[in-house]
Amino acid sequence: MPSQIPLLLRPLSEAFCVFTHPDALVASPSKIVSCAEFISDVQRLSSQLPEGSYAINLCSDRYAFLVAFCAVIVRGSTNLLPPNKNTATQSLLTEQYSTSYVVHNGDMLVVDDVEHINVASFLLATNLSECDDEARVTIKESIQVPAISVDHLAAISFTSGSTGRSQPNHKTWGSIVRGSAINGQYFLPKKSLVYVLATVPAQHMWGLETSVYLPLFSSVCVSSAQPLFAQDIVNHLHRLPEPRLLISTPVHLRYLLSSELVLPQIDRVLCATSPLAQALACQIEIACCGELMEIYGCSEIGSMAYRRTATTEYWTVFDGLEFNVLGQGETRVVAKHLPVSDIVLQDRLSFIDTTRFQLLGRNSDAINIAGKRGSIAEITNLLLAIDHVQDAAVLIVNNRSTDIERLVAVVVADAEKNVIIAALREHLDPVFIPKSLYLVGRLPRETSGKLPRKVLLEVIEQHTNKLSER
Repeated sequence: MPSQIPLLLRPLSEAFCVFTHPDALVASPSKIVSCAEFISDVQRLSSQLPEGSYAINLCSDRYAFLVAFCAVIVRGSTNLLPPNKNTATQSLLTEQYSTSYVVHNGDMLVVDDVEHINVASFLLATNLSECDDEARVTIKESIQVPAISVDHLAAISFTSGSTGRSQPNHKTWGSIVRGSAINGQYFLPKKSLVYVLATVPAQHMWGLETSVYLPLFSSVCVSSAQPLFAQDIVNHLHRLPEPRLLISTPVHLRYLLSSELVLPQIDRVLCATSPLAQALACQIEIACCGELMEIYGCSEIGSMAYRRTATTEYWTVFDGLEFNVLGQGETRVVAKHLPVSDIVLQDRLSFIDTTRFQLLGRNSDAINIAGKRGSIAEITNLLLAIDHVQDAAVLIVNNRSTDIERLVAVVVADAEKNVIIAALREHLDPVFIPKSLYLVGRLPRETSGKLPRKVLLEVIEQHTNKLSER
């Protein structure tokens, strides 16, 4: 591999981004930006960024994120991609990475009917919507695409913290390019140019790999929008030309199906972040008149395997990855394109040959009650399969007064609690029926679909306190 690789590995004349967001950084809605225009925007912004080794990229508009992400790299700095946009998280990052600043695109947060930008007041911040909006430099065929050292630390992403403290993962430019080349073989249908809509944020590893890296290196034209509600997703899909590709999560897809809205044809749906039920996968394929491909991965490594969930339960390993199953259910992954290799997975896998495996669940999902073994993931999937259940989460909670662990379920449903429990009894041993089941209006999931354990425990505590006050 050469010591340097261009920032953009696509023809400058090719389409880059379809704007469907009314507050897009440099263009009006529905405008297609070329790769040459994108490079021009990157070079313009890179000259306006403040000094600092690290940039906390909070941009929600995907094109703004892409421009800022690459401008930071061109400056020789590193992107910090936080698991959430909380000001407390921003403060923690600046403590860990002292020479850092914030890049955002002016998103407003409403608190007590007052709008304000969700950036910690004491942080140095660059609002891309207020940057110098001079006309782009004249676009010429000879425009220079910056070359980046393969060893440059381009980004530090962070685990979601859904099972504990968020952990950093270093991504060099070389590892990004090599990993994206592998992913492109599996993610993209065999089309000359694919138009992509993603419901996941660019800061999350799943959104980063699919809606940021792919457009840089493959024939992908990505929407700048990040719609979350079903009607918005459908509206944005209709605005995209064919062939379409939707990047999403099981949570977003469940809500999309439950809306019963008519979808346009979608050639492929890419889904990740948690296992998808086969029945749901079949329904999605029928609704979009295309195929659903589920991707297995983790923040430390990225995407590693795929399956067409509607037709098989087995995952097929990507090229360039080697899985080594050790004793006590431990699996290590070796990949030449990663800065750090020999990474231990948090999941239990069962291989049927050298390239295919069955996912048994996370190590933290395994439970042993009264000498019987079960899985939190299995209980959660059974809950989601019950009629009128829209969302659910199951976890083990330690009773402070008795120091006894118990299963607790938090469910969003248009059904009575006794109906849900009765449906579980048809499939589960009595010891695995949650001792407490709370019905709530919504689960406070992050935009990536993740539900950190700490946040879920707060929901349970609030619900318990309300019940005790009655």
